[in-house]
Amino acid sequence: MNLRSTSLLWHGSLLATVAFSVLLGLAQEEPPVALTPEAVAPTPMEPEEEVDPIEADPEEGRLDLYSAESLTSFVESLGSGAKLHLAENGYAEVELIDEATNARAALIVTDLLGNVDKLESYETSRVTIAGYPATTASNLGNETDVLAAGRFQIELRGDSTKFDEAMRIDWLEEHRDTLDDLGDGSNLLDWLVPVIAVIAALLLLGLFWVSRGSSTRPSAASAK
Repeated sequence: MNLRSTSLLWHGSLLATVAFSVLLGLAQEEPPVALTPEAVAPTPMEPEEEVDPIEADPEEGRLDLYSAESLTSFVESLGSGAKLHLAENGYAEVELIDEATNARAALIVTDLLGNVDKLESYETSRVTIAGYPATTASNLGNETDVLAAGRFQIELRGDSTKFDEAMRIDWLEEHRDTLDDLGDGSNLLDWLVPVIAVIAALLLLGLFWVSRGSSTRPSAASAK
């Protein structure tokens, strides 16, 4: 066999090897996927896990306003000329009746606890009415507003021809002691209940020690 025959044989073997490798690769390929609706449909996503919302604590940030019960007691202390129309925590509406002239006025009590701007307007004012701090706009028309006990806005609204400005000022001066005491009994149960609990605990502890002492004390018969 000459050199040319050997070269042709070698090239033929190489081509046969390449062709066999190509055919073997094609045989191992997966068949194409048909474009059916099921094939092209997006893969459904799993629903995200629901997270429980954070519930706000109703007690958080709660203002300890003057209770409706305490405001009711305050109105009762004003006498028979005061008729309560509405009482809720931090707010009360009262009708005042002057028994001598039958003149009527509206009394509105508002607890300004937490209302920093309103409190500051009274505290920084140089105006006073019947000795109480008042804003410059408090004594206009048929209305007289003052700040009592450092936090309660007292609004007196009366007819200028009946319950006029002079009568409103007289009413404030007449009830000065009651207005100054406003807030002293604020939410009595808030401190009364803990005090009662402490007293009860001390009584139970005392009874426990007494019973323990009597049980450990030797009897007269055993002493003999």
